[in-house]
Amino acid sequence: MRTSLSTRGRLSVLAMAAVAPALIIANVALLLSTSAAASSEVEHDLVAQATLLEAGIDDSNGHLSFGATGTGAGPVTANAVIISAGRVVASAGTDPIPQAAALAIAARSAAAGVPVFADTTDSAGTPERVYANALGAGDPAAPGTIVVSRSVGALVDSQRQTLLIALMLSLLTLGLTGLIARWLAGRVLRPVRTIAGLARTISERDLHRRVNVAVPPDELGDLVGTFNGMLSRLETGFDTLQRFTADASHELRAPLAIMKAELELSLSRIRAVPEYRQSQRRLLTEVEHLTQIAERLLLLARADAGTLVAARAAVDVNDLLTEAAERWRTAGGRKHVTVTSDAATAASVPGDAALLRQVIDNLVDNAIRYAPPGSTVALQASEADDGIAIEVADSGPGIAPEMRPMLFDRFFRASAARTPGGQSGGAGLGLAVASSIAGAHDGALAYVDAPAGALFRLWLPFRRSGT
Repeated sequence: MRTSLSTRGRLSVLAMAAVAPALIIANVALLLSTSAAASSEVEHDLVAQATLLEAGIDDSNGHLSFGATGTGAGPVTANAVIISAGRVVASAGTDPIPQAAALAIAARSAAAGVPVFADTTDSAGTPERVYANALGAGDPAAPGTIVVSRSVGALVDSQRQTLLIALMLSLLTLGLTGLIARWLAGRVLRPVRTIAGLARTISERDLHRRVNVAVPPDELGDLVGTFNGMLSRLETGFDTLQRFTADASHELRAPLAIMKAELELSLSRIRAVPEYRQSQRRLLTEVEHLTQIAERLLLLARADAGTLVAARAAVDVNDLLTEAAERWRTAGGRKHVTVTSDAATAASVPGDAALLRQVIDNLVDNAIRYAPPGSTVALQASEADDGIAIEVADSGPGIAPEMRPMLFDRFFRASAARTPGGQSGGAGLGLAVASSIAGAHDGALAYVDAPAGALFRLWLPFRRSGT
């Protein structure tokens, strides 16, 4: 089975991968610098030895040889030979360079006309550094060439040991880098592990829990804050959903119970046709009530899901209010309430006429329901803040200040403040639906404090977002 590295493991590997090239470059630089320094030192010593030996060369008896007086200027530590006429005529030291190698290097120096350095091995296979130069400081008439060699075996062994130590230190550094990176990653990821552990154990019953880890105000702090914010939103949303479900069940239970009672009563005995018709009318009323609740719940669900999209057709505000006043004049007359409209503007707004009509109808319906007999429900419109402000006002009891913050919540009913005896007038969804429709038009629905009665203001912009 294939296993993948953990985040700590991957960070450790990445840290070692980042350090490894630097260590390689450092080792190469160390090797090159030490080799160059050692080679320069050896070459300098070879030149000094050649000068020392050349000063002591004796040619008094007709042929070249190393004389004993040449050592007076300092110790001779190198091996040397003198090449003349294509052959070795003199040698010095305990292990002079082999003749073939000496002749080849001397020929290179003579052909180039300058001193040369070369690498070779002695008779035992030990590496040597060789220097060749014409006697007489490059004089074309020089009688020969001096070839000086020095063993560099100890130097090569020292460089190998240095390289081995450097490699061991590099491996140790890589290992420590990985361990430190793993330790640091563990500390950095501790809040993440805490969040993961909390996420594994959390349920809908303990959404109040939060991540309590001390973190600096950086990306991890943002992560912890974001996660705690998400838990807070989940807690609020879940509580709202529970209340919504309970309230919806309660609202649906009442008409269903009435329908069940009507059906049971109708089936309890044979009744006259007028009684059946009256029972069916009551059933139809409850069915319409259920349909209205279902439609409003569906609209609210669409608003929650972000799929409630209002059209962008031009809606004449004056026509909207005039038609609403005409539509509700009969219903208001039954309660001796007058419905009037007055639009102080001929402007239009981009929107969905059917949805806006639903908002106005809801506001007018509430106003007529709570307005006292003989009063007036006024519909007005005026231009305000790059938009249209539509107001629906009545002369009823108004909304108590402590109830206004919850006025647009779903299933909230301010019946105690507006209805004598605290009687309910609906399911408590109308204002929530109206507010959602206003939001879909990039507008807003608000309750305005008025000297008397209730005043609701619907603001709609002249221009919608994206237009």
